[in-house]
Amino acid sequence: MKTLAALSLPRVALGAVLGAGLAVLGSCASTDPEVGLDDVTNQTTLSFHELRTPTEDEVSALQTWFESDAGSEAVREGAAQVPVSGFVLARVENASEDLQPSLVEFGDLTFVAVEPASFTQDDMDPSRCEVSLDDRGVPALRYTMREERRAAYSDWSDSLIGRHTAVVVGDEAVALPYFVARISESGMLAGSFEEAELQAILAAIQSGE
Repeated sequence: MKTLAALSLPRVALGAVLGAGLAVLGSCASTDPEVGLDDVTNQTTLSFHELRTPTEDEVSALQTWFESDAGSEAVREGAAQVPVSGFVLARVENASEDLQPSLVEFGDLTFVAVEPASFTQDDMDPSRCEVSLDDRGVPALRYTMREERRAAYSDWSDSLIGRHTAVVVGDEAVALPYFVARISESGMLAGSFEEAELQAILAAIQSGE
């Protein structure tokens, strides 16, 4: 299970505030660790998104692409980019019922409907982001928002307590966490991530330095 401080993924959840503005995400569904992170160091964008419910027309457009020659080839090659606006790819394990309205499944692939990015790595302070261990000794990514973005992020996280969000690296959702507490300054992405996965995400955050 993977988690984001004050956020939780399809295998992760956001936890309680630990002090000094640091919060831990609770449990939530996570994405398959074998998908999308192998080349993440070459995908230099990280963003936070709210989830949404796609329209029938959007689902139809996604299915048309998926069943086309181009879509079939992209799936065979393991491409993460989805040319239908508002969707990203994520292999979700044990998705909870509240996630279902945002998910579209074709075969073994799961697509997630997302709103435009609310925050990106440009809103984070790369000098105060690091891979360490959480209180269970499990690899975790600690992150801190830039001072000028903390108020907005705090309000955003507070408005989403109990709701799933998406953490997207490159073109793929690497986590679908939900907030369990307001994050006023710093948070933690933890759960069942391998250290190499978190180092790749950290590289995305630091790519803008």
